[in-house]
Amino acid sequence: MLSPINLSPEEFRKKIIEAFIKDGWITLYARDIFAILANDSLYTKEQTNTSWVFNYDGAHPTFEYDTRGIDVDGYHNLPNDDAALLVYTQIEIGYYRQTIHLSDEFIRFYDLRKLLRLDGSWEYIAIDGNGDETIVAKTEQDKIKVLQEYILEFSAVKKQNIIIQFEFIKHYQLSLDKMHLSAEHTQLTKHQNLIFSYRRSDSDDQKAYEWIRGKYFIEHNNTNIKRLWDKRDKRKETFIVGKNPDGSVKLSTCDVSQLPSLGSWEGQSIWQMTPVVFKKEVLKKYYQDSGRFEVQDGAISGPEWFAHLDSDRNDEYVIMLLKDLGGLPYKEQLHWRKYNIIPPDGIKISSTSQKRWIEGKACNPQYAPDLIFKKNYEYLNKQWSSHFGWKLFRPLAPEDQYLYKQLHMMYSHSNGEFDALVGSITKIIIDSLNETELLKGIDENSPAVKEHFSKINKKGSNKQGKESLTTGISKFITFLISKKIDYPEIEKPLRMLQKLRSTTVAHRKTTSPKSEDHTIASYWGINKHPKKDVIEMMFNKFSEIFENLARMVSK
Repeated sequence: MLSPINLSPEEFRKKIIEAFIKDGWITLYARDIFAILANDSLYTKEQTNTSWVFNYDGAHPTFEYDTRGIDVDGYHNLPNDDAALLVYTQIEIGYYRQTIHLSDEFIRFYDLRKLLRLDGSWEYIAIDGNGDETIVAKTEQDKIKVLQEYILEFSAVKKQNIIIQFEFIKHYQLSLDKMHLSAEHTQLTKHQNLIFSYRRSDSDDQKAYEWIRGKYFIEHNNTNIKRLWDKRDKRKETFIVGKNPDGSVKLSTCDVSQLPSLGSWEGQSIWQMTPVVFKKEVLKKYYQDSGRFEVQDGAISGPEWFAHLDSDRNDEYVIMLLKDLGGLPYKEQLHWRKYNIIPPDGIKISSTSQKRWIEGKACNPQYAPDLIFKKNYEYLNKQWSSHFGWKLFRPLAPEDQYLYKQLHMMYSHSNGEFDALVGSITKIIIDSLNETELLKGIDENSPAVKEHFSKINKKGSNKQGKESLTTGISKFITFLISKKIDYPEIEKPLRMLQKLRSTTVAHRKTTSPKSEDHTIASYWGINKHPKKDVIEMMFNKFSEIFENLARMVSK
């Protein structure tokens, strides 16, 4: 309860308002607070008294009829037809607890999603066209709060005013006399948008109490309309598209409506198909959040948007056309603008994108190692399945699919990024080998297989035949031997990848590396080359393996 004791009138009014409006949130409902919407006539009428229009217990539909069941006054949605609900409650009955509900109309207008938290509270979340989330409303114990800008906008678009009704009571353990206070009763106090009555007295048990009841009024105002319901911000960013003759930066809007199209661009230096250059780091955000975004060969997409992308490049850049930038949500345009650079001399779109965008031809990636890796990986799996009837690489579990989506060329030389990529590549290749089918397909009676098993036994294995094949790699190599697929160069890269994962990701790093660690590092060139070059070499090596193996099984 708010007490005027030792407070100035101004401080007291401020405390009252802070009980339901604070830090950008408005409390629409609590045990002693209940906000409603009111049309203009009711809004004006209610500013003359402190009585509530109706309380939350009475905020439900009614049907009036006489004792004979004959219709007298008909159906009413609320006790006052000039009001509308922002929240409503259902009282506790038996083992059904009291529940608080935000207006269905408000939820539908902003397309809010309801999320239950571990503590039992609820959050109402707005999701924009970029997939970004905003908590618009939330329950806290027995109250519900809404972001002020949303409820003010809702009031404005409906042309209905907000009336926040409140009634606070505070009880004391002592009488007024013992507290050296006198009784006080203010019938009506009105100040700007606030109206209230106040009483301070002793109860029957000679203990003091304070009581205050009133209303706070917020008039609907069109200036509060911010188009928060619109998931797409219509603003357009400007981008660097080149240099002017004097060396200054040449800028252009990405608003397609202001750019010449294919039929009218002749003689124009800037048009819808003008390429815009970015540092490749612009993609990092999207790889790291593959649940919302997907970077594909020649394209990038997010919630409710899609754009073509010139990513099949062997340099440090990516290119997007002005028209595609104009189709991105404004938040994404701002992100891309941070990585926008003056086009380096001689840079142009890749021949891959030239064929796709200008000539309208289908074209596989030709330059970017990560894209070629994915293309050859998928092609091998397709050819393998066509030849043997089952896929060499099992599909990743749903919770692991992000590993494939996030495969990319490194942006930095960080150990963390390197380790993550090594782990992903290992899981996608070695851990995904279809061991069950590989094992079933091995012909133990094959002379070549028997000779292979003999070599395994000489290395100290006590198991015989297929039982001696304890790893996915050994099953794969034996399967190839069984099928007379002569590709001995494939084993070492696989084992070195497995060992590299063990020394970087699977186990704790050591300050005293073993001789085998030096062998692994030497094989991958880790001590000679930057880590981003090592990843590029890894993509290239396995791309070549996939391509050769696909050709062998297709014969």
